[in-house]
Amino acid sequence: MDVGAYLHLAVSLVLGLGSDAVVFGGLVLVALAIAFFLGRDHIPALIAGSYAAGLIYVAFPYASILMGDAYLSLAFFLVLTALASVGFSGMSSFFASGMGLLSTFVLCVLAAGLVASSILAHIGEVQAIYTPSALGLMLFAGQAYFWWLVTPIVGLVFFGRG
Repeated sequence: MDVGAYLHLAVSLVLGLGSDAVVFGGLVLVALAIAFFLGRDHIPALIAGSYAAGLIYVAFPYASILMGDAYLSLAFFLVLTALASVGFSGMSSFFASGMGLLSTFVLCVLAAGLVASSILAHIGEVQAIYTPSALGLMLFAGQAYFWWLVTPIVGLVFFGRG
């Protein structure tokens, strides 16, 4: 039994959790800012826009324009997310505007998780900018991507109706 290897793994998980929490927390704060400055009913539009941005990014026929640059790819995905969210903002009339604080927070966390997971799933070059820890990859990449695709829909069903 190599105690040093276990200690190294434990320390890297703890340090990685801190850096991943800062990135994920930043995404949650952006979603909360959208909710409180533009209105809570814009969060369903952000979730729908994240789905659309992922589909458009994958099917984008002119990917060579991005030249494999991590910053350009990330900026392009975030612009697609913002534009699609604006496009879906009319959808907010289907949801109750009286969502409570807890519902808003839960939907913001789910929206941030969907965006983070989509970035890790679709933009391979992003690891040149930020390399998530093993725990971050376990929570947002691989098979976890499926769950981040499903949970925002379930969250909208339970928390989106106010």
